[in-house]
Amino acid sequence: MSEGLFFGFIAWLSIMITWNHLPAIIKLFSLKHPILSDVFITFLTYMTISSITHSLIGAIASMVSGLLVELSFILIKIGHKHQWIQIK
Repeated sequence: MSEGLFFGFIAWLSIMITWNHLPAIIKLFSLKHPILSDVFITFLTYMTISSITHSLIGAIASMVSGLLVELSFILIKIGHKHQWIQIK
């Protein structure tokens, strides 16, 4: 279980760093369509980590990563709405 949490946290960190370097149009699309983005990210994380670990750790990591990404998108959306965060 702790390995899944660790892999999920690392995957979330990697996804958010990558998301930060994407063009603004992709960032805005992912914020407008959070469920589609969440499904894509969770599927991608699950396929990547479960192909490495071949165990339940991949499922736990994808759930943790998906939850953290969705929470991050909600916070970014709130910050963008109140103009605390600029999407460039």
